[in-house]
Amino acid sequence: MKEYSLSAAQAEVITSSKALADWTEHVLSELSGWIEAQGDSADRQDKKLAQNAVNWIINELAKYLNIDKKEIGETKISAENFAELVCLVYQGKTSYTAGQAILKKMYEKGGDPTDIMDQMGLAQIDDTEAIRQEILKVIGNNKAQAEEYRQGKEALFQFFIGKTMAATKGKANPQTVARLLEEELKR
Repeated sequence: MKEYSLSAAQAEVITSSKALADWTEHVLSELSGWIEAQGDSADRQDKKLAQNAVNWIINELAKYLNIDKKEIGETKISAENFAELVCLVYQGKTSYTAGQAILKKMYEKGGDPTDIMDQMGLAQIDDTEAIRQEILKVIGNNKAQAEEYRQGKEALFQFFIGKTMAATKGKANPQTVARLLEEELKR
């Protein structure tokens, strides 16, 4: 609990079996390697990543294990691949919802999450200029709403985020969309 800043409830779940505790520990170890391989510092990300991984185990993976009445050792998901999935979502390379779809495929067939993400077309668009172009189209198609927003109707911001996400089929990085949208609507 202290090492990874886990709650008592989280610690209880992941230590409910020795196999799950060992598997979780392996996932957490793999996270450090994955983050460093991506050019980030594991020390800087450690507790946040651990929280994310444990939440994915408890809230997402456990659903499948409970439905099928399986233990962690009976799955096709390696600790390495699970850690990679957690990192893909954490780093914004795919969305949480897309991550759930990737996990489902991993649970059913095994496999590398990056490959599954690419095969399913679930990678997030983080190309600033591509997103900006979509935003400009959305604003151009909704000039009246853009003017209302500029005159103080701030609730329309979510309207523009929704339109932009729809235009990118949900693949744009939401944080990037919000940042660029704010810039463009102020012009």
